[in-house]
Amino acid sequence: MNENAKITTDEMLKALSRSGYLLEAEIAKKLSDLSFFVETNIVIEDPISGKSREIDIVAEYYDWNAPLSELKVKAKIEFVFEVKNNLFPLVLLNEFDFSPRVEDWLGLKEIITSPDNVKYDQYENFYDSLINTNKGHIFSQYCSFHKKKQNDELMALHPENIHTSLAKLIQYCDECVERWGQDNEDIEVNPERYLRHFLYMPVLLIKDDLYELKDGELKKVNSSILVVNYYRNKQPTMAYVFVITLRGFDDFISKSLQLENEVENKLISLKKKNA
Repeated sequence: MNENAKITTDEMLKALSRSGYLLEAEIAKKLSDLSFFVETNIVIEDPISGKSREIDIVAEYYDWNAPLSELKVKAKIEFVFEVKNNLFPLVLLNEFDFSPRVEDWLGLKEIITSPDNVKYDQYENFYDSLINTNKGHIFSQYCSFHKKKQNDELMALHPENIHTSLAKLIQYCDECVERWGQDNEDIEVNPERYLRHFLYMPVLLIKDDLYELKDGELKKVNSSILVVNYYRNKQPTMAYVFVITLRGFDDFISKSLQLENEVENKLISLKKKNA
């Protein structure tokens, strides 16, 4: 190795910190310590290039419950993370306008299965808590910033790494939902199937500042929601992506698990009522 090319361990650690690798490892460990089942670097196929792309972290809370297994009931949130060490703040803008012409419930990536004797079509169980209660904090545009040189004027832009992360998150969640339809062809004729309500939640986690732009003013927040419009199977659709900061991580996870538990308790009551 060229003597002039040698680098110190401090330099290596600083480079790793700037890249976001350490942040990704930190989040994976946090989730594992919270009793999540954690998978990292899950591979998906890029639909355009056919090349492999990686999802940073996929995690679900592990809470095996034998009585619930016997009852055949389960509510679950599967968290799908892309982790970014943003050098500049991320801003969400253009408040999302709810319209009767837009099937906005499609923005949550959910699957429901239920036995023939249980009537369950309550998509609002997750929707009410995550979407209805957050109206005013849902946006359809985002931007970050860039300076070519220290004294240059600050420029707003769509960072390519954020765009790519959003596309990967949504693709993974869509494929999870679609896989249920492909793998459960007998779902309509199986009276013993589970009562399930699963939510595949795309989460963009950034290390530093997140802002919402409303009425010409910037407000710093620790979590918000971004609507992404796109085409899937040649049809226009949308997705809600949950954007959080490292500071907001603990609160976001805590509230999400509380919601998961609330939905599961509703399923339990319904299943017992129809037993």
